Amino acid sequence: MEVKKKSLWVGIALSLIAVGVIFPIEKTDFLDDLVYTFSTLLIGLLVIIYAISGANFLKVIGFLLGSILISMLFWFLFERGGWGASIAVIWGGIPSGLISGILFLIGNYYLKLGEKKEYKYLKQLLLYFFMLLIVSVLFRNGGDWYYDVFQS
Repeated sequence: MEVKKKSLWVGIALSLIAVGVIFPIEKTDFLDDLVYTFSTLLIGLLVIIYAISGANFLKVIGFLLGSILISMLFWFLFERGGWGASIAVIWGGIPSGLISGILFLIGNYYLKLGEKKEYKYLKQLLLYFFMLLIVSVLFRNGGDWYYDVFQS
């Protein structure tokens, strides 16, 4: 994996500028008003992904979009008929799909599951769905899971 150092530093700098400079300037109580923060952060993260993935940039972006769609589908099937199901699909499916996709790419690289030919796709599929399950459960139970586990 060839890491392009200049692109990586530009992406890190853009992300830090978004969080450290632009976010404090945009004083608001609503997430919808943080347009410049999210735009700069998205551009910075895309530059970082390009720097790390190189020629496989479109494959990585396609995989992450597919991961988001799979997560949204599972959230839809799980929340079907419940109150606020469409809200849960958007607010739970998109971030959990993106985070589990990124964690899978990192785990697949470090575990080298793609190099071992024996049951290669089965191992990758199990790893992805295991990560998707963990991240979705954490998103489903909200941020209070840590308090519920350790304070009760």
